[in-house]
Amino acid sequence: MKTRRSMLAGLAAAVTGVAGLALGSGAFSSVSADRNVSITISEDSKALLGLVPNDDLDIVREEDGRLELDSELLSEATEGFNNQATVSIGALDDGDVVDGEEAFRVVNNFDRGLSVKVDVDDVQPSDDGELEVIVTDPDGETESSTTSADELETEPDEALLVALEFRTRDEPAEGEITFEAVEIIS
Repeated sequence: MKTRRSMLAGLAAAVTGVAGLALGSGAFSSVSADRNVSITISEDSKALLGLVPNDDLDIVREEDGRLELDSELLSEATEGFNNQATVSIGALDDGDVVDGEEAFRVVNNFDRGLSVKVDVDDVQPSDDGELEVIVTDPDGETESSTTSADELETEPDEALLVALEFRTRDEPAEGEITFEAVEIIS
């Protein structure tokens, strides 16, 4: 029995020595390890870049944790809208989004300043129609675009106010508006 234990101990030492040489020389090409991962999804309004609907507007709502704009509700409320008309979601005053009358807010829930860029290229209804997004920052600076607005900055707990204007044509607009945030490094 003692001989068997000595042999096992010697074998273990030999295996450890070989593994040490292989690791020390960089003689392996890959390593794999299994780990448990827990991923949680934040609702749009509670994410680091929160999208918060204006509760006074029926067509802008949070559905299953996602901000949605339902133009069918807008057309039902106004009994439809004409071809080649301009339809606004959110109020504007001299080109700036009116605080409290925006379509929705983009809130910085992060603990540092963010630079936010808006991309609406994916939502253009057709060659004839157009969607314009208008964004006003806390300092009153406004950017608007039918493709992508220049970056606007927001500090923690501040919000960008967003309004939308559709210039309707024959086809409805569908797609996603993308908000990209980058931390401001001082």
